[in-house]
Amino acid sequence: MTELSSSRHGNVNTGRHDGAVNRTTRPGWSLAVKLTAWYTTASFLLVAAVSLYLYWDLANNLESSVDLFLADQVHVLRKLLKTRPDDAAALEQETHAESEARRYTKVYVRVARLDGAVVSETPGMQTIPPSDFPAAIACDAAPSRGENMNIQQNRRMRAIAALATSGESAAATHSIQIAFDRDHDLEILERHRERLAIILLFAPAICGFVGYQLARRGVAPIADIAKLSSRVRSESLRERIDPTRFPRELAALADDFNAMLDRLAASFDQLSQFSADLAHELRTPVNNLRGEIEVALGRPRTDEEYRETLNSALEESARLARIIDNLLFLARAEAGANSLEIGAVDLAAEIDRALEFYQPMIAESGLECRWERPAAIRASLDRMLFQRAFGNILSNAIRYTPRGGTIDIIINRDGAPGATRPSFSIQIIDNGSGIAEEDLPRVFERFFRADRARRASEGSGLGLAIARGIVEMHAGNIKIESRVGSGTKVTMQFPFDAAGAART
Repeated sequence: MTELSSSRHGNVNTGRHDGAVNRTTRPGWSLAVKLTAWYTTASFLLVAAVSLYLYWDLANNLESSVDLFLADQVHVLRKLLKTRPDDAAALEQETHAESEARRYTKVYVRVARLDGAVVSETPGMQTIPPSDFPAAIACDAAPSRGENMNIQQNRRMRAIAALATSGESAAATHSIQIAFDRDHDLEILERHRERLAIILLFAPAICGFVGYQLARRGVAPIADIAKLSSRVRSESLRERIDPTRFPRELAALADDFNAMLDRLAASFDQLSQFSADLAHELRTPVNNLRGEIEVALGRPRTDEEYRETLNSALEESARLARIIDNLLFLARAEAGANSLEIGAVDLAAEIDRALEFYQPMIAESGLECRWERPAAIRASLDRMLFQRAFGNILSNAIRYTPRGGTIDIIINRDGAPGATRPSFSIQIIDNGSGIAEEDLPRVFERFFRADRARRASEGSGLGLAIARGIVEMHAGNIKIESRVGSGTKVTMQFPFDAAGAART
């Protein structure tokens, strides 16, 4: 087929940056600093939470151990009073045993009758008035938690009081008061608080240093990608990043960056080829114009000869204008700047008009065009652009089908009018020379011709590119199937309501 044209290049910057890349300084902190701040904050909060929990657990355990000791002492004294009420020596030994055995902490015990008479008490217990103790626990109640109290000289105690029966008859009742000196335990907690304060004071600096080192290591692969991107030039598009040395999360970024470079390289190669093809296409008519004018000016000519020269120059100028108009149309189509004039179109009638226009070319080429006109099919399209796309494909089929060949035109409904996005397709099938398989992916590229031996033939190689642009402007799609020696089938698919499809 004649005008096998170019694909869309995408937005590629044609300018070269030969100097250093100019980076605009952006406000804000670097990623490494942000990661460091997040790590430092999270780590410090974790250290603080763990430290506070450990301090609370230590204080709670110390207090619980004292409470268990007090409860155990109450139980021992109750047992002694009940089983050996007259054994004053045993009672005296029990009240003095704990106090004398301890070196750093003191335990004070007092056993008294309910009238206040002291039966036995630990030395030094006299300094703690009975009224300072909490309310006594009943005889049949289990010892509960002790209570903190301060006595003379700010001595910090944890105390408990309980009632106990004396003898089996339970006729006599005694009061048991026990005080545990907690100064040593509280000194341990104070030293622990001081150490925790030192840890929390230096924790931000340590966490910040460690976090910064980790952040620098973490963002190092990103810095490698940034360095490579700063070196990207038209002549260095073949450089790639090795994703195997990156962590899994950044390996995906490296793969995407490499894929982007692949697309850039392909686009740049395509753009370079397009520039070369464009120069070739424009050079021929320009050289023709120049040659004809130079010949005409070489010597005096008759009016008829000048008229022939001007007519030839006009034809070449028209060819240049068509190429320029087609390129402008493609550029606007890619930028979305072309507007559609949507209207109700009778597809069969439009194809009849196109066939009537191309009938002389079909007859001159000795071809048979088979077209079974269907019932009226109406769609909302841009009539002029639809004719242009259909005409480009039909003219290619005519040009590349040998004498005696056939061209079939078929319209198919691809969905009922009430269905979601109903559409129709138009197929133009010829039994011409066909297109090689390796050329099929490029047939919609600008200036591309599958038959390279006929580059100088009529046409600019923009026909299929324009057809594709028109179909995509209508929110449709176009595809081509071909085999060498068997012919080519081009299918254009349009929605019945192109305006509505474009809006969705």
